[in-house]
Amino acid sequence: EEWSRVTGLHPSGLGFRRNRTVWGSCSVRNRLSLNILLLLLPDPLIDYIVVHELCHVKHKNHSKAFWGLVEEFIPDWTERRKEIRKYEKYLR
Repeated sequence: EEWSRVTGLHPSGLGFRRNRTVWGSCSVRNRLSLNILLLLLPDPLIDYIVVHELCHVKHKNHSKAFWGLVEEFIPDWTERRKEIRKYEKYLR
């Protein structure tokens, strides 16, 4: 809710599940699905994942416009994205 308020991007719904391949996703109907394993990550990485998926409400791809929108809210997103790779072992 906090990031939706900050970004002005609102998903149509939110669900949680155990996924073995991704930390989160956004459906074509703007429903966010977040991996329950996010609880293992430090808060700044959780924030990055949430903002990343919220930005897919506006941009359904990883275009320049998408990354520009992510950067508006998470200026150090590239560092956080690299940091998340250290936690990918939990996905398997």
